[in-house]
Amino acid sequence: MSFAVEAHDHGQPPQSTVVMVSVIIKDENDNVPHFTNDTFTGFVMEDANVGKSVMQIFAIDEDKGNNAKISYSLLFSANPPSDDFSVDPVSGVIRVAKKLDRETVAMYNLKAVATDGGIPAKSSTVGVRITIGDINDNPPKFPSKEIEIRVPEKTPVGSVLMKISASDPDEGVNAEVEYEKIDGLDSDKFDLSYTTGEPAILKNRVDFDYEEGQRIFHVKISAKSRPLFEDATLIISIQDVNDNPPELEDFSIIFNNFEENFITGPVGRIPAFDKDEIDRNKLRYKILGGNEAHFLDLDASTGELTLDYRLNTDVPRNGTIQVQVTAHVLNEIEKCERDGGGWLAGPSIQLYPFAFAL
Repeated sequence: MSFAVEAHDHGQPPQSTVVMVSVIIKDENDNVPHFTNDTFTGFVMEDANVGKSVMQIFAIDEDKGNNAKISYSLLFSANPPSDDFSVDPVSGVIRVAKKLDRETVAMYNLKAVATDGGIPAKSSTVGVRITIGDINDNPPKFPSKEIEIRVPEKTPVGSVLMKISASDPDEGVNAEVEYEKIDGLDSDKFDLSYTTGEPAILKNRVDFDYEEGQRIFHVKISAKSRPLFEDATLIISIQDVNDNPPELEDFSIIFNNFEENFITGPVGRIPAFDKDEIDRNKLRYKILGGNEAHFLDLDASTGELTLDYRLNTDVPRNGTIQVQVTAHVLNEIEKCERDGGGWLAGPSIQLYPFAFAL
């Protein structure tokens, strides 16, 4: 500021003079820089080149000279990594410093600092939020290149065998997946359908028969997020179910000189067979009738027949036994029962000089 100062003496006549005085007030760094926004927001695509401008931050300092000279910086951050961006210390322009990947970091919440040139310096911080835009740079991914499906035989045609999903880490329309069946292999035996945003559905167009038909099918499918895609092979394995009853065959067992040479071990085995592989070691045998004299013992697990040592001439010379063979699988039971007039027609045990038709 400026003002006039007058000096005069007391002589006659008095003499005086006037001088202008200017007072310069030296600035003190007593103001902190303040940003013009509470938070700065920016947006950049993930495929942006290094050096691309994203946004500009700005702060004001009410001091003068060097005390008002502001420089900008970013506070270090490891997660998210602040060094993916740089800021011009003079202009406050923030630029891309490294290659970005939205699937790794979709949004950066950083802190920017404005520091003045005073001694000592004063500073303030502000939040900087940068959103990364998605591009379609990731193909869909199946859980595995080969996906195995186990399907019971006799599954009705048109049944839903499985739901298949491929994931895409992109977002929006870039994450939408289309599914299609690739011609060849066993593709003509199956249908593949899907609704956008939902898993693909695999259905069978043919019947499955484990005993008589094909047991392994291969279907190649593709998941597409155009122009990107990934293929996988579905391996459909047909599983045996208990859909066939055990079968009994005719048989005969002959013994001679019983009275002199008693046979103590098994003398034969019920010839039962089950087409179902899962049942072959699970057959159970039982004599239902015709063995009232107890001249035969039957092993319930193996079907082996053993003669009772008490066998003598008092045993009826002719008789019929009824045999039951049962296949047990979980809660399902298949039975077959035969006697001498049916499934076991004709088998006999001969003990010289006795003969017994069983």
